[in-house]
Amino acid sequence: MTNRLQPCRWPGYAIALAAVATSFAAAAGDLLPAPPLAPLPPAPPPPPVVAPVSYGYDPYRYELRFGGFLHGVGGVEKGTYDLAPELVLARLPFGRNEWWSILVPRPHAGALVNLEGRTSSYYVGALWSFPLPHRFFAEVFLDGAEHNGFLTNPPPGRASLGCPFLFNAGVTGGTASMRTGT
Repeated sequence: MTNRLQPCRWPGYAIALAAVATSFAAAAGDLLPAPPLAPLPPAPPPPPVVAPVSYGYDPYRYELRFGGFLHGVGGVEKGTYDLAPELVLARLPFGRNEWWSILVPRPHAGALVNLEGRTSSYYVGALWSFPLPHRFFAEVFLDGAEHNGFLTNPPPGRASLGCPFLFNAGVTGGTASMRTGT
């Protein structure tokens, strides 16, 4: 036997040699160093920390209010005075960071105590507070109220209210205090 390659097997040897050569070329390509990465852009600076501006109005705090009123203006019980304590609770915790959060009410309760023994009442309901420019605010309220007045046939100088339970509704406005702490 001779050690010569036989001519009919040459195409097979050529294909095997080409396969081996391409596999080495692919392996050599994998060993090349990676191209340098483009530098990352610098991170944006953090936003400045600004303390919230307090205008005295904060619908998320509790308030204890006290006031005085002229009683029965234009009515039969006119000419007397009422003291008016009121507790206003924080706004209900719905939609605190939503655009419609201003429409969420604040529960409140209070009384109108007549100083001359005429009709007094207490009320419980909902209060909507709206901040206005220059530390002012406006409020709308709707309450259920109970009174100690006469239902029918009152004596002179007293009002006839017809029902022991009434609605107490209205609009108020005011200015917020200068206090900035909690």
